[in-house]
Amino acid sequence: SLLERRFFRFDCGCSLEKVYPAIAPLARHGLDDLFQGDETISISCPRCAARWRVSREQMEAIMKEVS
Repeated sequence: SLLERRFFRFDCGCSLEKVYPAIAPLARHGLDDLFQGDETISISCPRCAARWRVSREQMEAIMKEVS
């Protein structure tokens, strides 16, 4: 007989704030190279494939906080 039923869910725990430090070195060389003329860039988590759209203004604000 069935003793118990369990439900499992994968939760990466990623967030945009946790991903920013990984792309910060790329942004330090210049946002023009990173954005390549686009208004936004797409960032995805390598573990769970969550995606975020980041604007140039958001990236500039984060770079000020990180510095």
